[in-house]
Amino acid sequence: MKYKIIKRKVYKKLIYDKLLWTTNIMDNEYLGLILGYFIGYVCFFTCFIPASIISLYQLKKYIKKIQYDIDVRPEYIKNWKHLGLVEIEQAKESMK
Repeated sequence: MKYKIIKRKVYKKLIYDKLLWTTNIMDNEYLGLILGYFIGYVCFFTCFIPASIISLYQLKKYIKKIQYDIDVRPEYIKNWKHLGLVEIEQAKESMK
């Protein structure tokens, strides 16, 4: 029975020390700033940079497709239906 009581006291002390340590981090403004910058840099390098690299890759693919359409299929560019310009021209003529 005494063993269980001692064990509970040790667990309570460990939990209390852990809570005290976390509150000390919150109270120490420099440590909070360092942790904030660290978390910010981790988020920046794991989220923003890969997302920008992927979007640049997608943009490069899209530009290649447009370049292919201009070079290889000029009749595709002459037929402006895919851009909706025909409908705009028809609307302008109907307004006159």
